[in-house]
Amino acid sequence: MTVDYDCPFDKFPVFHRAGSILPLHVTNALADHGDETSSEYLTLLVVRPGEQHKKREVRETSGPGLLVEYERTDKGNLEFSISAHPTVKCMLRLRCVAPPRAVHDLGTQTALVQHPDISTAHTHGMGWTVLPEAGGEVVILPGRGDRGVHLSLSF
Repeated sequence: MTVDYDCPFDKFPVFHRAGSILPLHVTNALADHGDETSSEYLTLLVVRPGEQHKKREVRETSGPGLLVEYERTDKGNLEFSISAHPTVKCMLRLRCVAPPRAVHDLGTQTALVQHPDISTAHTHGMGWTVLPEAGGEVVILPGRGDRGVHLSLSF
């Protein structure tokens, strides 16, 4: 299969498979995966999460690794588990067909607050928002847990 893709010189296109989990160190807005405020997080980009169970182990040359899993439940919810050292701050960016109605922390059994924009979510350090300028991309700042983070997204 051949794809012709027009791209400006200041952008580098990255093509990835639906359902993939991409760990990114984002330091600026050039690739449309975040901005300067993302630099304090490990960004986990999930593109069009599917119906199947996905698991990805992320190892770096230095520092602790992490394990990311997601699966679709019988009720149609999407459940994420991020097992990481407590010092690792993660940001989950989802490029879905539709944004969730709610995001719950399964560890604390509480709902994460939906913020009106990403800067407010950054200020609070946890919560979620929908980015209309990014085609409805969902950004979740899960906060930190002693044993990782377990989220449920209701659609």
